[in-house]
Amino acid sequence: MQSQVKERKFVSIWLRRARKEFAVSGRLEEVAHLLSAPDVGTPVMAMRDWRGDLQRLRLGEWEPSMEDLMKIDAILSRPKPNRATSRSAIEELSLFA
Repeated sequence: MQSQVKERKFVSIWLRRARKEFAVSGRLEEVAHLLSAPDVGTPVMAMRDWRGDLQRLRLGEWEPSMEDLMKIDAILSRPKPNRATSRSAIEELSLFA
């Protein structure tokens, strides 16, 4: 019983964080694209509509299974590129153009 309460609290907190992430312009599309990449050996017909699922998650209409939650979280928890680092990389590239 105690573990179910802790698990439910974790899922609730995670859902709030995920909804904030998906409110950022382009983030939902990026995650859906990464999740939709076919796994080796997966038939094309078995492709899942991750964009629709993530949109429903953002709207509070869908709650992912633990397996789906772990897949989504693996992408959301990646470090985001630093804007200063991105700018300096672009500036370096322009030096060689």
